[in-house]
Amino acid sequence: MKNENQNPLASATKVFNAPFHLSNLLPYFIIFAFGLIFGILLSFDLRNFPFNLEFRQFSLSASPPLPPPPLPPPPYPEATGSSNTSRIGLKEYLKPPTAMHDMEDEELLWRASMAPRIQEFPFKRVPKVAFMFLTRGPVFLAPLWEKFFKGHEGFYSIYVHSYPSFNESEPESSVFHGRRIPSKKVEWGNVNMVEAERRLLANALLDFSNQRRVGRGRYNPQMSPKITLQQWRKGAQWFEMDRNLAIEIISDKTYLPLFQNYCNGLYCCADEHYLQTLVSIKFWEKNSNRTLTKVHWSEGGAHPTSYRGTDVTMEFLERLRSESKCEYNGNSTDVCFLFARKFMPNALERLLWFAPKIMQFNTLA
Repeated sequence: MKNENQNPLASATKVFNAPFHLSNLLPYFIIFAFGLIFGILLSFDLRNFPFNLEFRQFSLSASPPLPPPPLPPPPYPEATGSSNTSRIGLKEYLKPPTAMHDMEDEELLWRASMAPRIQEFPFKRVPKVAFMFLTRGPVFLAPLWEKFFKGHEGFYSIYVHSYPSFNESEPESSVFHGRRIPSKKVEWGNVNMVEAERRLLANALLDFSNQRRVGRGRYNPQMSPKITLQQWRKGAQWFEMDRNLAIEIISDKTYLPLFQNYCNGLYCCADEHYLQTLVSIKFWEKNSNRTLTKVHWSEGGAHPTSYRGTDVTMEFLERLRSESKCEYNGNSTDVCFLFARKFMPNALERLLWFAPKIMQFNTLA
């Protein structure tokens, strides 16, 4: 009973006065200190977070802006029938080249030998006649040719092969102005005359409009068997041929070397034999077996008769035009030649006076 009635305050005092041991409280102090340090660090980071965020935003805003993406390309214009749009088509390809160029003979012949296999032309084509002149210097009868060509612009083209050393120029008003082609030295009776003829033909072939060409020729057994004595031909240097035959001539690799080796000098004038023999062998159906020029050999020698100014009269020219008879397309005619030669330079003045009246060209001049 005595124990049950004991004072509660005295019991609490006993508990409070119990022996105090620091070792039991040490873990609590460590936990408290760790929590305190963690709280301090956390509060420090939270105070600095807005500053860091602002600094990062400032750094990003201070950097240069990225370039804008490229604009898309403009849409391709639709094909319309507007007159503002000009079509090129074949214009540049068909444009007649200048007579003077820097192609070597091998390059020139290769380019000129190209021929379309399709015969129909996909463009409006006006056929022209190419006139080719092989001269030492100027064309002596140029004023007469001027009258001959007058009024036929667009229907002819001109090519002149002269000595490379000849450097005179024709007046701009002349039809021969700018019509000289790259040339090489030519000697009478030498095979380089044939090479000059091929050079003229090749230059004329560069113009697709040139449909016909008018140009201005002894057998060696070593030419056999490619050329036999029975196939050997001789004729004047003047010729007329169509475009297809001209391509065949400039492409020849078989017969020209024979003439270069065995017909190249005074006793074998290659220009009087090469074209004549080649055409007779390979293209006989195209050969008219007639000469293009009217000449007289009455004086004998290696050259035909030359006509001077005093020889030129109305009667003389009429006789040249009508004294011969020949057959053309099965009909008899007295117009057997396209040209007559040889006229000396001093005959020019009288030719300019009489020829237009006889030949009836340029009558309005």
